Amino acid sequence: MRTAWMAVLAMLATNLLPAQVNPKVWNLIGPDDRLILGVNMDRYRQTAMNSINSGDSGLPFPGRSRYVITIESNPQKGQRLIVLLGFSPAPVVSDESPSPTMLDATTAIVGDDERVRASVARWSQEAPVSELASEARKLGESDDAWFLVIKPLALGNPIGSEGAPKHLREVVDVVEQAAGGVRFGEYYQAHLDVRTKTSDDAYSLAALGRWLPGLIQAMEPGGKASRLIDLAEDLTVQAVGRTVMLSFALPENKLAELLRKLQSDIVE
Repeated sequence: MRTAWMAVLAMLATNLLPAQVNPKVWNLIGPDDRLILGVNMDRYRQTAMNSINSGDSGLPFPGRSRYVITIESNPQKGQRLIVLLGFSPAPVVSDESPSPTMLDATTAIVGDDERVRASVARWSQEAPVSELASEARKLGESDDAWFLVIKPLALGNPIGSEGAPKHLREVVDVVEQAAGGVRFGEYYQAHLDVRTKTSDDAYSLAALGRWLPGLIQAMEPGGKASRLIDLAEDLTVQAVGRTVMLSFALPENKLAELLRKLQSDIVE
């Protein structure tokens, strides 16, 4: 009985991790940041995806982290800050391994020198959480993997929206913000919320979202995107005010099977 209760408590601690971290973490998100990503590594390690993708691959230095947040102000220039929560270094670290900057006993950051210095200063200050950081925190408390991006269509335009043709700027400016996430489990519960410039833009985008899956399947039958769309269940798309909300579910066992098949196709 004691073992069962310990397992339940461990699971609850894992699920509540984003809400329990030092609130100063969210102050590391600055006013000029445009892309924030978060992954609950504890939850991810319990998924079939972990065995397929080899777990902690991608960590910036040897060690293990319970939660990873990536913050970028300019993704095109690689201005990135990686925050590792619940970080524990590897028992043996070579002299050639990069060394993280520790903000407290279990919170580490890595990035360029200027960004790290600014983050250390933010950590030591008492300041209210910004609106952007507040939205990121809500996503972290509800989803196991999530993202928040400002002007997402502009990120793919290397010359910037100001230097683009007028018609392209209008398209880029329609979408002001996109946020989404997924909750792991037997079914991956996913959602995407897109904030547009006007309610008319949201209505048009929602209409596009309803028929786009069918169009993709018609144009590329049997392709990767089509096979992924085939797995989606309970797909809903609706416009509420200036926001388009999309949600769907993916069965983990079928998703894992598809990813293994795609990997084997690449090897062959």
